[in-house]
Amino acid sequence: MKKTLTTKRLLYQIVMKSLQQVFLALLVANLVIAAPISGQSLLERPVSLSVNHTRLHEVLRQIERETSIKFSYNSRLLPLKSEVSMKVKDKPLSVVLDELLTPLNISFKQVSNQVVLRQQVSAALQVEAIETRPVSKTGTKNIDRSLGGKVTDEKGEGLPGVSIVVKGSQLGTISDADGSYNLIVPDGSHVLTFSFVGYLSEEVAVSGDQTLVNIGLKVDQKSLEEVVVVGYGTKKKSTVTGSVVTVSGQEIVKSPAVNVTNSLQGRLPGVIASNRTGEPGRDDAQILIRGRSTFGNNQPLLVIDGVPRPTEGLGRIDPQSIESITVLKDGSAAIYGARAANGVILVETKRGVEGKPRFDFSYNQGFSQPTRILKTTDAVTHALARNEAAVRNGMTTMPFTDAEIELFRNGSDPILYPNTDWVKETVKPWTPQNKMNLTINGGSQRVLYFFNFGMVNQDGHFKNNPTSYKQFELRSNIDANISDNLRVSLNIAGRLEKRMYPSTGTWVNFVNILSALPTIPARYPNGLITAGRLGENPLLRDQVGFLRQESLPIQTTLSARYKVPFIKGMTVDGSYSFDFTHDFNKTFQKPYSYWQYVPATKEYINVKSTFYANPYVQDYFNRVFVQTYNIRLGYSRTFGDHNIDAMLGAERAQNKGNNFSGSRRNFPTTALLDLNFGGSSLGDINSGGSSFLTRRDNYFGRAGYNFKEKYMAEFLFRYDGSPIFPEDKRYGFFPGASLGWQVSRETFMSNVHAVDRLKLRASYGELGNDNVSDAYAYLRTYSIGRSYNFGGVDVLGLNPGVLPNLNYTWEVLRTFNFGLDASLWKSKLGVEFDVFTQKRSSILAARQLSISDSYGFAGLPPENIGKVSNRGFELVLSHNNNFRNVNFSAKGNFSFARNKYIYFDEVPKAAAYQNQTGKPIGAQLVWPTGGIYRSQEEINNSVHKPEARVGDVIYLDYNGDGVINANDQYRLNKSETPEIVFGLDLNAGYKNFDLTLFFQGQGNAVYFPGITGLGGASNSAQFRAEDRWTPENPNGSMPRAGADFPQMSEFNMYSASFVRLKNLELGYTLPKGLFSKIGLTNVRVYTNAFNLLTFSKVSFMDPEGRADGNDPNSTRTDANYYPQLRVFNAGVNLSF
Repeated sequence: MKKTLTTKRLLYQIVMKSLQQVFLALLVANLVIAAPISGQSLLERPVSLSVNHTRLHEVLRQIERETSIKFSYNSRLLPLKSEVSMKVKDKPLSVVLDELLTPLNISFKQVSNQVVLRQQVSAALQVEAIETRPVSKTGTKNIDRSLGGKVTDEKGEGLPGVSIVVKGSQLGTISDADGSYNLIVPDGSHVLTFSFVGYLSEEVAVSGDQTLVNIGLKVDQKSLEEVVVVGYGTKKKSTVTGSVVTVSGQEIVKSPAVNVTNSLQGRLPGVIASNRTGEPGRDDAQILIRGRSTFGNNQPLLVIDGVPRPTEGLGRIDPQSIESITVLKDGSAAIYGARAANGVILVETKRGVEGKPRFDFSYNQGFSQPTRILKTTDAVTHALARNEAAVRNGMTTMPFTDAEIELFRNGSDPILYPNTDWVKETVKPWTPQNKMNLTINGGSQRVLYFFNFGMVNQDGHFKNNPTSYKQFELRSNIDANISDNLRVSLNIAGRLEKRMYPSTGTWVNFVNILSALPTIPARYPNGLITAGRLGENPLLRDQVGFLRQESLPIQTTLSARYKVPFIKGMTVDGSYSFDFTHDFNKTFQKPYSYWQYVPATKEYINVKSTFYANPYVQDYFNRVFVQTYNIRLGYSRTFGDHNIDAMLGAERAQNKGNNFSGSRRNFPTTALLDLNFGGSSLGDINSGGSSFLTRRDNYFGRAGYNFKEKYMAEFLFRYDGSPIFPEDKRYGFFPGASLGWQVSRETFMSNVHAVDRLKLRASYGELGNDNVSDAYAYLRTYSIGRSYNFGGVDVLGLNPGVLPNLNYTWEVLRTFNFGLDASLWKSKLGVEFDVFTQKRSSILAARQLSISDSYGFAGLPPENIGKVSNRGFELVLSHNNNFRNVNFSAKGNFSFARNKYIYFDEVPKAAAYQNQTGKPIGAQLVWPTGGIYRSQEEINNSVHKPEARVGDVIYLDYNGDGVINANDQYRLNKSETPEIVFGLDLNAGYKNFDLTLFFQGQGNAVYFPGITGLGGASNSAQFRAEDRWTPENPNGSMPRAGADFPQMSEFNMYSASFVRLKNLELGYTLPKGLFSKIGLTNVRVYTNAFNLLTFSKVSFMDPEGRADGNDPNSTRTDANYYPQLRVFNAGVNLSF
C-alpha cells in the first residue's frame, strides 16, 4: 500500500513538473520569437488552388480559409465579381497572388499580419483625372496638395491597411504599418471615406485649406459577431442553423456587478437569470434556459474553453477575461448529450492578438446599498396594533396602556420605552466594493499570449458583522505555432475565493432585524449593546464567531491542433485538462455576552448568553480532481460552391475527490482555534468523511453541408455514457439536426431592396439530463445509524435506503425550433425570431398513486415516469444609426416560455382545479378572496368562516358547497418563475463621450410576501399596518390587526413583474495627445450604476428577491433574505 501511494505521488509530481516545464518553455519561446517575423514568411506560405471561372471574392475567401491569412481591401474599388481560373499546388502565396491579381491590375502588400489589396491606377487614368479636375473661376486648374494623417483603432493604436478614398473618384491610398497615410488630392473641398474590415466606415469632410486629418475608427460590433462559438468549434454566423445567442465580454464589463451571472440578466433572449440575493460571495443568479421544462434539476451545463466545468463557477469568472458567452438553446446542444437538456453555456476566454505587448489596467471603486429592505412598524404603531388585535380576539386586558404608548411617542424614556428602527440601527447606509484588473496581450506569428490578474473586494452591509468577500484571479492563455501545421495552446486559470460570514445563518440575522420589537432598544443611550430579540441582537454578530470559507479552483488545459499536410482540410485536435479544487471551511462558535439595564438599581449588568454554551470549532476539507481527455478529427473543404464540414470525437472525463470534517467543543480559550486544543471526551469530538470516483466515456460528431452558403444542413450526435445509471442503461444516443435557407441570396430577392439578409432555419434535437438528485438508485443502499441494545450494550445498526430500481435512466428532452434572422434597410433594422416546443419525458419521480408508500416498504425508488411540456418564443430587434457626430444603437429582446405538468403519478386532490397536472411547475394553491368585510351585515349575508369579524379578509366559496374549507383553494396558472423576460440595450456616442443604458425586466410571475401578520409578538411590515382597517378607518385597504389573513391568498398575491434600469454608464475618453509622452495610448474615465431604478407594483420589497443562503435556486416565503444591491461606481481604464 505504501509503495502504491509513493508511485501515485511520483506520477503526480511528474505530471505537474511536465506542465510547469511546458508553461515555462512557451514563455521562453515567446520572449525569444516575439519580434515580428519578416513579411516574406507570410507571403511564402504554400497554397494549393483549383478554381474555374470562379468569382474573385470567393477565391480570396478560399485562400483565407486555407492559410489563415486575412485580406484587407475596399470592396468598392476592386473587381470582386471578375471570374478567374487557376490551378496550382503548394506554390508560395506571393506567386499565386501575382498570377491571380496582376491581370486585374491589383497590387498586394503585407501590412502587419494581413495582406492589403488595392487597385492600381494606370497612367492614362491618372492623366484623365488631372484633365477633369475642377477649373477655378480664373480658368486655371486647381493645384494639387498633400493630405495626410493617422488612422487609429478603438484603443488609440495605429491601424494599418485602412482604405482611404476620395469620394466620387478613384483617388485613394492605404494606411501603412503605424496607421499613417498620405494622399495627393486636387485643391478644394473633398469628402474622404475611411474603411477597414471589422470597423465602421467613416466619411470626413475636408476643407480647401486642410492638410491634416486624423481619425479613430470604431469597431463594427456586427462584424465581430460573424463567427460564433458552437459545441467543439466555431461557425460563421451566416451559416448557423440552430438557436444560438451570444453576448460579448465588452458588454459584460459595462456592469459594475461583482458576479457575472447578474450581468447576464436581460441580455440573452431565452435566458432567465434571476438575482435572488445580494449577499457577498453568495449572489449567483438562478439561470434557466427557456424556463423550466422539468420538475427535477434545471441547471444548465457550463463549458469553459471547450471543457465542461462546474456551473457554479460561471459567476466568479473575471469579466475582463471573457471574450464571449454563448448559449445553445435547442437541438444544437445535442452534441453535449446526457447533460444538455437544460441548455449549454459556452464561455470563451480572451486570447493573444499579434502585435507589441499591450497593457490594460482598470480600477473602479463602488459603493453599494440594498435596493429595498422591508420597513417595519415603529413602537407606537406596533403597540396600537397589538391592542387592536387583542380587542379583535376578545381580550379584555390590553398589552399596552395609553401612558406607555405616549412614552413611546414622546421618546422621554429611551431606555425602558424606546422607539427602535432596527433596520437603521443594524444596516449600513453604504458599503464599499472595488475591482482591479491588469491584462497583458500581444505576441508574434509564432506565439500569442494573454495574461490577466484581477482582484475583487466586497464588504457586507451589516454593522458589527464579519461578512465580506475577496477574490483573486490569475489567467494565462498561450498559443504557440510550433510549425506551419502544428499549434499548441496552454490555458491556466487559478482563483482564490475568500468568504467570511457570522456563524449564524443570514436568514437568522434578518429574522432578528425585521421581527425584533421596536419597543426594545438595540443600544442603550450610552452605547452598550442590548440582548435584542431572544438574546440574538444582530449587533453582536461579530462576537459570536464566524464561518470562514476558502475555495481554490485551478483549471488547466493543454491542447494541440495538427493540420494533416497530406489530406487537405483535415485536422486533428487533442486536449488534456486537469482541474483541481480545494475547499476549506472553518466554523467557530463562541459564547458571548450583552448588557442589561436593571431599573431597580439603575445599573447595567453584563449577561452571558446561553445561545452558545461552549466554544465550538469545525473544520471541513474538500478536494476534487477532474481529468478530461479529448480527441477530435475534423475535415473542412470547399469544392466549388459546395462546403463540407465534419468532425468526429471522443472524450473521457474522470472525477474523483474526498472530504473530511472534524469538530470539537470545550476549548480552554477562544484564542486557539486548532482542533487539537478542544476537549478530548467522546462527547466533545465528532468526525466524518467520504470519497468518490466517477468516469464518463462518450463519442460525438457533427456533419455540415452548405451550397453557396444558401442552403445549409447539419447533423450532430453524442453517444453518451453516465456512470450513475445501471450498466445496461448507461449509454444513449442523442441526435440533433438542423436546416437553413438564406432566402435573401435567391435571385427572386434581388429586387427586394429593403431586405439585406433573410435566413430561415429549423432544428430538432434529443437531449439528456443526468443531473439528478437520486444518483445510483439502482443500488441497494444502507446507512449506519440508530443504536440498538443487545445485552445492555449499544451497537450501531444499518438503516435500509429506498428500494433499488434497475431500469432507471436519464431524462430525455425532445425539442423543435423554428427561427428567422433578417437585416432590413441597409442594416438599419435587425430581426431575430424563434419559436420552440419542448417535451420532456422520463423525469425521475417516486410514484405517489400507483403504489402507496403505506405498504411498509423502506422507500419507493425514483422511476422515469414524469412528463412536462414547455413552449414559447423569442424576439430580438436591433437598430444602428448615426446622425452627424452621434452614433446610436438599440437592441431589445423579449422572451416567453410556459410549461406545464403532463404526468407525474399525482394523487388526485379533492377537486380537479387543485391538481398540479396541467399547471405550471411551482404553481401554488391559493385562497380565493373578495376584499374586506366592512359590516356585520355583510358577514351575515355571505358564506363565511365561523370566526369572521368585521375588518377580516373575505374568503370566497369557490366550489359553491356553502362551506369555507380547504376545498375552496385552487391552483394558479402562474408561479414565481417569470414566463416573460426582456431587455433593452441603448448605446450612444458623441465624439469622445459614450453613454449606455440597459433596462431589464420580467412578467407573468406572482409573489406572496410574508407580511400578513400584524398585532402579534413580533414586529410587522409598515406597509401592512399603515392603512389597516380600524373603527376609525373603516375603508382601510388592509385587513385589521389580528385578522385571519392567509399568506397564500388572492388578497396577498402581488405581481412580480418589474422593469429595472439595470445599468447606466457614462464614459469619456481623453484626447490621445494628453498622455502620449508618458506612454499611455488610451485613458478612459467613467461612472456607472447597477440596479439604479426599479418600477414594480411591489413597492415595499424587491420583486426579484427571496433566495436563502448560498443556494440561488432556493426561495423564501418571508422577507428574511439578503436583499439585492444597488451599486454606484467610478473607474478608469488605462492602456499602454
